Amino acid sequence: ENKPKYSGMHREFYDSYRLMFRSISSPTNMRTIIATIIPPRTFLANSANYFMIKRNGELSGISYLTTILYLCGILNSTSFDFMARQIVQVHVAPVLKKLSIPPKHKEIAKLAAQLTVGHPDFAGLAETMRIPNRSLLISQRIDTAAELDVLVAKSYGLNKDEYKTILESFKAFKENQSLRDAESIIWDNKNLKEFYGEMRKKALEIF
Repeated sequence: ENKPKYSGMHREFYDSYRLMFRSISSPTNMRTIIATIIPPRTFLANSANYFMIKRNGELSGISYLTTILYLCGILNSTSFDFMARQIVQVHVAPVLKKLSIPPKHKEIAKLAAQLTVGHPDFAGLAETMRIPNRSLLISQRIDTAAELDVLVAKSYGLNKDEYKTILESFKAFKENQSLRDAESIIWDNKNLKEFYGEMRKKALEIF
């Protein structure tokens, strides 16, 4: 009767796609909240945590994957990040419990899936979500990330001026039009800044 709440479920967790997030962050980082989907049979270090969200008692299937992909899209949005950086100090988990999540939008989950797949480890996710398991070109990734970010902003009820204020608060973002010509890039600090800068520019165009 004193067994841990999740005793006996470790194998089920280990064999499932999971939504994880960086556990330590700061409001002065380029991005405060960083989340992703990790494939089955992947371990986490203590610098990352994951959500355990069962849908209909399952850690698989379309309902479960849609839910974690949707949440991944929300957490990685600039709108959510803007709210988080107002209150985060060191640990991210307590912050996530305080912030609101807008009603589920299937298109957000679909776009998040397109940004996630592209490696053999995500073949099962791609098949369940009925999308090709292929990586996007950098220009496609910028446009898809921008579309997702705008959908999240609108889900929160933001108008364009409010959204522009949020985007402009990310001072580290830098534009570089030539980044769109690359098929792939090394995700170093410089390229990340330029990716988000181009995403911001595209998001304001399509809002």
